[in-house]
Amino acid sequence: MAVFIRGKTYWFTLDPRARVLFLIGVFLAAFAFDDPILLFIGNVLLVTFIVRNEISVKKMYNLVRPLTFTLLIYILITILWINPTPAQYKLEPFMYLLPQQNMFPIDFGTLLYLTGIIMRIYIMTLSAWFVTMTLTPPELVSALTKWRLPPSFAVAGASSFASLPYFQALIQTIKEALQSKGWETEQKGLIGTIRSFVPILFPVFFMTLKRSQGLALAMECRGISQIEKRKPRKQLKYNSKDWVFTVFIMGLGIACLVLFYGYGIGSVNITIDMLKSMNIIH
Repeated sequence: MAVFIRGKTYWFTLDPRARVLFLIGVFLAAFAFDDPILLFIGNVLLVTFIVRNEISVKKMYNLVRPLTFTLLIYILITILWINPTPAQYKLEPFMYLLPQQNMFPIDFGTLLYLTGIIMRIYIMTLSAWFVTMTLTPPELVSALTKWRLPPSFAVAGASSFASLPYFQALIQTIKEALQSKGWETEQKGLIGTIRSFVPILFPVFFMTLKRSQGLALAMECRGISQIEKRKPRKQLKYNSKDWVFTVFIMGLGIACLVLFYGYGIGSVNITIDMLKSMNIIH
């Protein structure tokens, strides 16, 4: 349990089920909007909430930094091959990657839509990491079994849910081992980032296989697949603060969906219209 964070703030006093519903509510709100400005504000609010719950900005930065390479690849694939930008967001291209052949056009609408997707990825990653770092597997198992899910399913889900903190600690351990042998694990630039991650991939892969085998053996030894009715040592009980938090976060997620799909509030057109009014784009 050393990789999990325990604190004394309001968040840590909530029922595990309320904390799981927090993640669902945040995901609903993130999927509801396309506008990069609104999603950026959502990121700021989420980071502020996480910092208020005794987690440093440095830890969050170390989490999202490896995403840079993946997001760069996504942007290149979007521009060069697959462009998922809706037609109503596309504008006249302001440049071409190959200007002589007028190939691979780039327009502000596509860039704004991509920025919104990146902001959404950051929201989802940070919120999932925050919940997994502050919700231990026993708490998650208790929450899932309280929702009348089979114990075997609950344990498997909790193990998968708790993999993010484990992977983060594992990668840090492997980095420190490589550094002790003189390997440079922090290189700048795109090529340097690739070189930094290549020696880490294989140890992570084999250690993950080893951990999976250990988990499967532990679950079988404890009879998880055979005993369907179990009483957890700690009985969960929803109280008033859990209900207030749940109603607020789920209401926020549902309200965002209603605003977007019912009234069109939250689309990229908001930023596009604002930039047109400022004569930044035409």
